[in-house]
Amino acid sequence: RSHFGSSFAPFSCTMGMSHGKAEAVRGLEFFSQYDIQTVKAVFNKFDSTFPGPALWPEAFQTLFQIEAKPAFDLLDVDKNGLVDGREILGAAAVFSKGRLDERMSCLFNIFDLNQEGALLFQEVVMMVRLTMRGLRSMCSAPKIPDHVPAAVAREVFNSAGKRTDERVTPSEWYGWWSSDAVCRQLLNMFVWSASDQRGLQIRDLTTSTYHMAPPPSEGGPRPTRPASRPPSRGSRSGAVAA
Repeated sequence: RSHFGSSFAPFSCTMGMSHGKAEAVRGLEFFSQYDIQTVKAVFNKFDSTFPGPALWPEAFQTLFQIEAKPAFDLLDVDKNGLVDGREILGAAAVFSKGRLDERMSCLFNIFDLNQEGALLFQEVVMMVRLTMRGLRSMCSAPKIPDHVPAAVAREVFNSAGKRTDERVTPSEWYGWWSSDAVCRQLLNMFVWSASDQRGLQIRDLTTSTYHMAPPPSEGGPRPTRPASRPPSRGSRSGAVAA
């Protein structure tokens, strides 16, 4: 059984919603206007400009081109004057407008710390943990239990037939999230139009399963990157306390 089942069931009744769809909390409504191309552009700027994941109010304002307050204060749940850029961008990718497969591909790229086209086990754990934390701030999603990110990462790796000391590729990530029934149910709260699910599996109502569709190309578009990178790039995220 998917670990999303018991942990994310409360979403439908506790998060900010309208007609079964997620709603941004007051003060963060500007995220509702983002499309996936905007999120990609902001991520490119973040990744090429800032040396680490931490954003302070002035950096947040520069990156998102809005007044830092009250948005920064709403996202600074630890009240330490810092927010995690990947946490915000991961949540923004899910929350944005556009095709769901493109949004989930962008999410993969955000947490591919060295942009090697594959995620380590701990990068998948980080992706789940920080994205869900960001969505908790952005649309009042409930806190998930501490064990869930690692449990979900194991599901992703098991689905791909990979050991946890290997890496999962974009198509293997797609193969998991697009066919896991509970994950798709969760993501349905971030589907804004019928075209968002174009090309994805169609649910068989008699079995509650999804028919597989061809995954996106491994060589699909990825964010542009600067020519050179600091040598310690792979370990810089996660510096902001979760």
